[in-house]
Amino acid sequence: MCAILAATVVGIRTIGNSAACLTADDAFSWRVTQRPLAQMLKCVARDTHPPGYFMLLKGWVTLWGDSPVALRGMSAFFGVIAVVVVYMAAATWTTMRTGATNSHGCSANWPWLSAALAALGSQQIEASWTARMYSQGALCCALSQYFLSRALSTAAPSGRGLFGYALAAAAFLYTHHYAVFTITAQAVFVLAVIVRRYASGDKQVGRSAAGYALALLSAFALYSPWAPVLAAQARCVDAGFCESGAALGEVSRSFAYWCVGCRNWHTVWTWCWLAFAAIGVAAAFRATPFGASFFCCQAVVPWLLCLRAWPVGAPVIVADRYFTFAQLSLFCLWGIGWRGIKGPVKSACYATAMLDSWCPARATSSARAWRNLARWSQRWGVCVQNCNAPI
Repeated sequence: MCAILAATVVGIRTIGNSAACLTADDAFSWRVTQRPLAQMLKCVARDTHPPGYFMLLKGWVTLWGDSPVALRGMSAFFGVIAVVVVYMAAATWTTMRTGATNSHGCSANWPWLSAALAALGSQQIEASWTARMYSQGALCCALSQYFLSRALSTAAPSGRGLFGYALAAAAFLYTHHYAVFTITAQAVFVLAVIVRRYASGDKQVGRSAAGYALALLSAFALYSPWAPVLAAQARCVDAGFCESGAALGEVSRSFAYWCVGCRNWHTVWTWCWLAFAAIGVAAAFRATPFGASFFCCQAVVPWLLCLRAWPVGAPVIVADRYFTFAQLSLFCLWGIGWRGIKGPVKSACYATAMLDSWCPARATSSARAWRNLARWSQRWGVCVQNCNAPI
């Protein structure tokens, strides 16, 4: 299973990187990396993103060259590693609270479903096909989940786990601003755990709370040099980058693509998938309530924070790829759901439905599957006519 999944991950993520032409996103990243480091940081500061991805990409192209394949290669590499870390983060919960083997006959194999969904997810694949920071952000998100899961697995979190979480969270913040939403969700969950342990009379809760607080403060302290630039970028966005809030249709389509894999809610398969998803969420909370709450919080809270101002008409930026990070939590939640399904037949049906929902070739026939693959390859192979235009 490991070899099959590895071949699938590497194969799919290299298909879209073979195009000889650059997309607009690829061209932007290429132009940024051609500048000296000081000028590059000033250029990124005038953009709307942190500098972490572009600094790594500059070192990457210095080592491997700046051809289109090499330029997108770092995203593909991070995408492959992210699938591995998703498995590691999910596997942490197989021995937590409920033991290594559950009572429903699924043993500890359910993390493979989470990893397979991350490997075949349309949004995750597209992030690996373009020279932007979303694949790197997914990796940082998965790392933060892994280290935090390790810390939560013991009554007294280890210093090594908290140190790893602080570094992963700081790297996440330097990759994309929407990392704040995921880290906030993690902080909310940790706070709930601390309150629950305090109410139960746990004597070690004070030490644990201090450790988690120190890890979070360390992450934001490492990010603090970029905080003034973030404030300036936020003012720029409020002033003219986003003139109006997201419409209901835009939010609905983005959410559908995030959780269903397509933008159309009005199909029979979509409603069938929703039924499977509801069963999976219920089974997840029945099998491992603690783990299900952990991943559900990180899947839901980023959406709530992003849309907090939308009902009153304030500007809200809703883009599919901005929620690439929160989608990994959704995959882990469904993996836990597979663990809670009773019987091998029901488990197989649920796993098949989840994989088919997120397979890049979701079509019911091989002909439609190849058309989808050709359409994706054509989409990501569109040439940019003005690659040399100033940023």
